[in-house]
Amino acid sequence: SLPRFLENQRNIITKTTLTQKQKVIQKAGFNRAIFVNFGQSKKESIKIKRILYKLMRLPELLIQNKFSQLKIAKIKEYIEKLAIKKVLEERPQNLKRVARIKFNPTHQIMIKLVVLLVGSVVYSNTFRIYTINFGNLAWLVAIIGGFVASGGVDYLATQVCSQYLCRQITRRALNQLESQKNQQLKEGENQFIRGFWDSKINFIFNVEGGILAQSHEINLLGQKISIYVIAAVVLNLIEFTGAFYLVSKLGLFEDLPIFIRLVISSLPVVLTWMMAFVQADWFERPQYARELLNKYNKKAQGMITEPIDQMYRTLVRLDAGIEQMLSSKSEYPTVELAELDADIRYFGDQMEDLQEEGKLKIQSLKNKYERQKKEIEAEYPQFEQDLRGLADIDLERLKQEYETQKAQTLDAEFQKIEEIKQQKIKELSKELTEQLEELKIKQELAVKKFNRKKAEFDSEGNNIKNA
Repeated sequence: SLPRFLENQRNIITKTTLTQKQKVIQKAGFNRAIFVNFGQSKKESIKIKRILYKLMRLPELLIQNKFSQLKIAKIKEYIEKLAIKKVLEERPQNLKRVARIKFNPTHQIMIKLVVLLVGSVVYSNTFRIYTINFGNLAWLVAIIGGFVASGGVDYLATQVCSQYLCRQITRRALNQLESQKNQQLKEGENQFIRGFWDSKINFIFNVEGGILAQSHEINLLGQKISIYVIAAVVLNLIEFTGAFYLVSKLGLFEDLPIFIRLVISSLPVVLTWMMAFVQADWFERPQYARELLNKYNKKAQGMITEPIDQMYRTLVRLDAGIEQMLSSKSEYPTVELAELDADIRYFGDQMEDLQEEGKLKIQSLKNKYERQKKEIEAEYPQFEQDLRGLADIDLERLKQEYETQKAQTLDAEFQKIEEIKQQKIKELSKELTEQLEELKIKQELAVKKFNRKKAEFDSEGNNIKNA
């Protein structure tokens, strides 16, 4: 009906939804104003990375002599966040190549059936020796025992292969990072570059290290051996013994050397391990990669980092100070003056970005409500009327009444939309103005502090000359 249609459209227009990130931020109690999109541009993100990579190339002696412990700790914190961000960008891409492998589950069932059939024939003949006292039930008990033993060795062998392949996924990543770290440290080492690589390695180990620390191992002759391996080997020996007994009993290979008969007897064991490796490679390894992907996705969603504008300002100041220390042609005689000038420029850049992004947001709001108007007009109920028994003049009158009602209804709805739009623009403009005023005050304070410090430095220089 028309009233319900209009009410639904009104709800769509006025409804305010929060993104997942905003919900997490608000739940954590952060100031929402810090996290609005103003000032969080791709340009700033790129510059943050550039400054952090520059810090990683500084000589260690310079860091020790020129940086306070508080400043070093802050830089390490930012570098750790950069390292984690890099892992969250790169590691899932590597895992996706494995996670994409998908085979039909019926293939695994067929593989298991082959292993069960071959293994049960071998095991049942072996168990037949020990079940001879069961009389008529001897063969049945032997066959059941054969199936159980065959299924057990298939499970154990698959577990051994799965653990090996899944551990290799993590070990390969950690070894690659360790190799890259050592190569980087050869080119030049400081505590920041070492912290960057250590943070990447530790983060991957924290997410994936569980597979490397599984407790299904015992110490045997000074070596850690998986209990799955021990149990599988015991069952394999029984299987091999049963196969050799069958080969000898059939009498088909009596003329062959004992070595050849031993090789033939080992074929069921080889088949078991080949099929176990295939199952692990086709099914278990991709499943493990998918589980790791889910873990990394949860880590990425759960991460709330320091507001980018605060990080950006801190690093811009650091960058200006480093330039002053390293350059003999620096515009400013002290690190403090260089950092204060960076503050002034930072606040100026922020104001420019706010104004530009504010215009884009206002235009986006206008476009949004214009689309809403068009959708309401397009979805307005069409003229429907039973034409039977109506004269042309009556039909024309009904059409005119419909058009008049449509125009009035749409005008009323468009007016409400316009009011909502203007209110939203007003709220956005107010928020933008407040942020601009706050930045302007901060810039003016930075200018005053810069002028005061500059005057103090000039005064000290004149006193030294006069002395």
